[in-house]
Amino acid sequence: VRISLARSTPSALAKMGHRMPQAARASSGGRKSTGGGTLLRHGAVKGVARNPQEVNRFKWVITDGKYFRKRATPGGGPPFIVEQGERWLDVGANVGFFALCALDLGASSVTCVEAERANVAALRSNLKLNGHPMRRARVLRALVRGRAGSPRSRVLLLSRKTTRHSVLSVPEREHDGARQAVPEAVTLRQLLADWPSDAVKLNIEGA
Repeated sequence: VRISLARSTPSALAKMGHRMPQAARASSGGRKSTGGGTLLRHGAVKGVARNPQEVNRFKWVITDGKYFRKRATPGGGPPFIVEQGERWLDVGANVGFFALCALDLGASSVTCVEAERANVAALRSNLKLNGHPMRRARVLRALVRGRAGSPRSRVLLLSRKTTRHSVLSVPEREHDGARQAVPEAVTLRQLLADWPSDAVKLNIEGA
C-alpha cells in the first residue's frame, strides 16, 4: 500500500516522470456562483466550493495538482501517482476534491473518510455532481485515530475553516467551543482491513 502524507502548504509543482491528472493539464473552465456556493470546473472535474477557502482548495488539489509533488510521499517511497484500476483510500476527504481527481485519473474506486457532518454532505454532493456511483465512491463518516477509544474520543473541535476541524486543536486563537460528536472512530489498520486498498492519501491532523 502506498501512502501519501500531505500538507496544505503551497509550493512549486515538482516535475515528475508521470502523467498529471487531466484536471491539472487542462485549462481552467472557470467558476459560476450558485445558490449553494461557487461551481468550479477544471477539465472534466466539477466541484462546488462553499467559501473562499474551498475555492483555494480546489485550485490547490485539482488545478495545480499539489498532491503529486515528490514531497507528498514520505520516506523516499514510490512516486505519488494514480494508476488505472487502483483502489484508493482517502483519509481526510474533506469535500472530495482529491477523490474527484483520483477517479478522473482512472482509479477503480475511492473510499472517502471524513468526520465533519457538513463536509460529508458536500462530499456526497460533489461526487453526485460528477456522476460517480456509490460502487466507485464510498463515503464513511468517521474519525481516524490510533485507537478506537471511548465515545469521548469521537468529539471533533469545529474550526471556522472547513479544512481545519480537529480532535486536537483548531487554528483560532480564541475558539468558540463549537464541537460535534462523530458516530464512529476507526483505526487506519481497521480501514485497510474493511476496505482493501492499493494506495492511501492521508491528510488529517497536520499529516
